[in-house]
Amino acid sequence: MTTQADEYVVDFPTLGPLAEHWIEHHCVVPDGFHKGEPYVMADWQAWCTYNHYRVREDAVWVPENPVLAPAFFYRRSQIVAPQKALALDTLIATPTGWTTMGDLAVGDAVFDRDGDPTRVVSKSPVWDVQTFRVLFSDGAELIACGDHSWVVDRRTPSGTYVTERVSTQQMLDAGLVDSHGARRFRVRNASPLQLSNADLPIDPYVLGAWLGDGHSGDGRITGIDDGVFDEVELAGYEVRRTRVEKRRQTIGLYGDLRQAGLLGNKHIPSSYLRASEKQRWSLLQGLMDTDGYCDERGRCEFTTTLPALRDGALELIRSLGIRPVCYEGEAKLDGRVTGPKWRIGFAARSDMPVFRLSRKQSRLKPPGRSHAQHEHRRIVSIDPMPAVPTQCITVDSSSHTFLAGKEMIPTGNSGKGPWAASGIALEAAGPALFAGWAKSGEAYDCAEFGCDCGWGWDYEPGEPKGMPWPTPLIQLTAYSDEQTANTYRPLQSMIRNGRLGELLKIRENFIRLPNEGKVETVTSSAMSRLGNPISYAVQDETQLYNDRNKLHYVAQTQRRGLAGMGGRALETTNCWNPAENSTAQKTFESPSRDIFRFYRKPPAHLSYKNKADRRQIHRYVYQGSWWVDLDAIEAEAAELMESDPAQAERFYGNRIVQGSGAWLPDGLWDSAEAGSRELVPA
Repeated sequence: MTTQADEYVVDFPTLGPLAEHWIEHHCVVPDGFHKGEPYVMADWQAWCTYNHYRVREDAVWVPENPVLAPAFFYRRSQIVAPQKALALDTLIATPTGWTTMGDLAVGDAVFDRDGDPTRVVSKSPVWDVQTFRVLFSDGAELIACGDHSWVVDRRTPSGTYVTERVSTQQMLDAGLVDSHGARRFRVRNASPLQLSNADLPIDPYVLGAWLGDGHSGDGRITGIDDGVFDEVELAGYEVRRTRVEKRRQTIGLYGDLRQAGLLGNKHIPSSYLRASEKQRWSLLQGLMDTDGYCDERGRCEFTTTLPALRDGALELIRSLGIRPVCYEGEAKLDGRVTGPKWRIGFAARSDMPVFRLSRKQSRLKPPGRSHAQHEHRRIVSIDPMPAVPTQCITVDSSSHTFLAGKEMIPTGNSGKGPWAASGIALEAAGPALFAGWAKSGEAYDCAEFGCDCGWGWDYEPGEPKGMPWPTPLIQLTAYSDEQTANTYRPLQSMIRNGRLGELLKIRENFIRLPNEGKVETVTSSAMSRLGNPISYAVQDETQLYNDRNKLHYVAQTQRRGLAGMGGRALETTNCWNPAENSTAQKTFESPSRDIFRFYRKPPAHLSYKNKADRRQIHRYVYQGSWWVDLDAIEAEAAELMESDPAQAERFYGNRIVQGSGAWLPDGLWDSAEAGSRELVPA
């Protein structure tokens, strides 16, 4: 296999090469730019496959019952997969306001691309890897790692767009401009934030009207359109005409505005920015009916000279699923420049309640092609930059997205589905069982097992041979149906678009395999499928398995079923929350020696408290990152060690540490890894 800096060295018997080439021939890339092309594993994926199918040197094959004698070195494998991360200082919208990626905690609520609140179910450690500045057409930018996932619309050669999930690096490799000079990728605007009605001290329309055209010091609104005063009266506020000028003005707002801290301090309170969608539209209508404008082509603009009101109006508009652009100019009075003025422009459709005044709302145009360019942001550049600390989260949303940055840009969380799907395909129809040791001239021939693809593999003498399961029974397990789809959908695509369509038959809620085998999904709500002997199990996102959702029980029951068949499991996970006592944590901390664990970490014998050892840890962590200044890293780490050594070790040493800073509880590494067998690098 391909090696990377001699990190992955295969010097043990394994079905890995056979499995890798079988997958490359039979499985295809399920989506993205290379959809339908042969699925080629990354180096770390191939390394994990080789170890998962590592064969004991004394393995004995019993032709009458190939699973009678355990042949494989490991009973199961645990993969802590690469993370897809954003910079720690990235702003993240929450139902109560704003936080940052670094300050988010498991259990916090964020928003997905549909505007629905969704829970953070796991969070990775801090990573220091190559990062990129992703710049959008409206000036927005996000800092992300190369593996970070994006849901984009990609422009095809015909000029149409298809929705795909791609990484930062994939976009960079493909090129951001196509052969016609057009931007290749765009990200759609998020939908309006969906929140409950808030108990607001001032009617949102009335507040918007005062913010737009009211007296900052005394709370009056004067000299505006009669239609606005009619709306103010409908909201329950008194309106009178002045004795001298006979103009209408509001009465009774002073006390409410003073109580809200708004007199002399015009801004949009945070409670209004996280009110219901209807209340936020009302607030925008008050702003736009007073200081807003709509031209004949339906383009809208709001103008203010107040920075706080500018920022609040931008956030309000973005929270309603609209992409605004802000222009700075000069405010003038009697020909004199009195300070800066900001014009916030945006496009809106007639089905958006931007105005209450009919003469303004009537200028908005019906939905059509003219609005398409305003419903997304184009990606205009992706530039490498010095590494910054990043983190990734997993959210409990079927779209696997969350909103990032002050512009509330939909972005993706991590996923490991295609590789796990290729492993299921191998277990379903490929040489996943040990079939003895090869003699000179022996070969694997697909035709012998009902596959007419014409593929074969010539064994080297003494190499372990493989064969398919006679009746493969496979279960794919995850926290929810949406999460099982992360692997199940790529598997279905591989079957439809590759060479497996004649062998594997997709049914409504399962996949039929040769000889009455089956692939089925299991969640905490579908435990009736448990209890049967199975040949293989993929347990995905095991950092979410715990006693509360009963997935601990699911995992244990599946392993009993696997033991009865001589089958094994693959466990994929992101980093876990130590407070959850999850299946992932239990597997990782288990003293059992027959579990393959993949989690690239610095050598355990090096002490982060020792300066010389710490330097070696940093060299290991930042290997290949030529742009990282190790002297600067050491200076920052040494300073943080004085106040919080555990955080320093997590942050710069890339280690899972608990409490006082130990990587694992005392003695656990020795009990888990020490023994008579030779250790395999992980």
